[in-house]
Amino acid sequence: IGSAGTHLLSIIEDVLDLSRFEAGYLTLDEQEVDLSETIASAVERVRCTAAERGITIDADLGTAAYRIRGDAFRLKQIVNNLLSNAVKFSLPNGTVSVELTPAPSGALDLRVIDQGIGMHQENVPIALEPFMQIEGGLNRRFEGCGIGLPLTRSLVQLHQGSLTIDSAPRKGTSVRVRFPVERILATHGMEETGGRLPESAMSSRR
Repeated sequence: IGSAGTHLLSIIEDVLDLSRFEAGYLTLDEQEVDLSETIASAVERVRCTAAERGITIDADLGTAAYRIRGDAFRLKQIVNNLLSNAVKFSLPNGTVSVELTPAPSGALDLRVIDQGIGMHQENVPIALEPFMQIEGGLNRRFEGCGIGLPLTRSLVQLHQGSLTIDSAPRKGTSVRVRFPVERILATHGMEETGGRLPESAMSSRR
C-alpha cells in the first residue's frame, strides 16, 4: 500500500509539473550543479532494479567532470527519468550505457542508451506526447501513463536544451540531451577514477 501510494503521488506530481510547464508557471531554481555527481546518484538509484533483471549499467563520463548552471532538482529528474525508462524497457541481461561528452560546438551531450525493445522512429513523436502509449505487443507488457518522456523534454527545454531520440524495434533506444554552451560553467579532471564513475555506481549485475 505504501509503495502504491508513493507511486501514485509521483504520477500526480509529474502531471502537475507538466501542467505548470504548459501554462508557463514552471521555473528553475538555478545554481551550479555537478552533473557528474547527479548522474552517479541516478545510477545508484536504479542499480537494484537493474540488478534484479541482470541489467548492467555502464556510466562513462570521459576524462572530465562538468559543472553546469541549472536547477539541481530538475536535472536530477531528467537523469532519473531517462535511466528508469532505459532500465524499464531493456531486455533481461542487457546493458544501459550513460555517456557525458562535449559536442563540437562546446555544448554538453548526455546520452542514455539501452538495448531494449525500442520502437519505430516514426513513433517517437507519439512517445513524446503526454499520456500517449505506443501500441504493440512488446510495449503493452510495460506499465506507464505516458508522462515521463514528455516531462523530461519539457525540463530540458527549460534549460534551453534539446532532446532527441533514435530508436528501432528490438534494437534499443538512444536518447540524447544537449545542454547549450551557455550553461557550461567549469570542467574538472577525474584522474583519480580514470575518467569513470566509482565502481559501485558504474555497473550492476546479478
